[in-house]
Amino acid sequence: MERHLEPLAIVANILQAAHCRLDTVLLTFGYLTIKYQAMVAPEDLVGCTAILNSLEKRWLAADQDVFVATVIVNPLYWTTPFAPHLRFTNARIKTLLASLYSRFFKAPPPEAFYTELHEFLTGSGLYTDFDTMCSLHVTSSRNRVC
Repeated sequence: MERHLEPLAIVANILQAAHCRLDTVLLTFGYLTIKYQAMVAPEDLVGCTAILNSLEKRWLAADQDVFVATVIVNPLYWTTPFAPHLRFTNARIKTLLASLYSRFFKAPPPEAFYTELHEFLTGSGLYTDFDTMCSLHVTSSRNRVC
């Protein structure tokens, strides 16, 4: 039972934090999915199947585009979590983000949106050294003493 409840307890603490963001929610869903799919012992199947079915139900009810977009625009992740999935090409990501822009602002995105998005996704223009700066930020955050 502890093996089944521990991942849920960890995720509950993460998702209840005051600084929890939408990208964190999607990444924790992924974490739980991977964790419970890895439990293949016969005694785990009933519990894991129930948890995975519940996760799938919640994911299907969610505004998936918004969650995916929040991970993509987080410079610490970009498209890395989605790399194995062929549907996350730069063209489809641009279409996804443009669709969300139109939905939120009730207008089509300006040309500058596409230019900056292209630079963001390819690490060019304003974002040439962005990945290096993010790596330095992560490294310095890990070295801090709290």
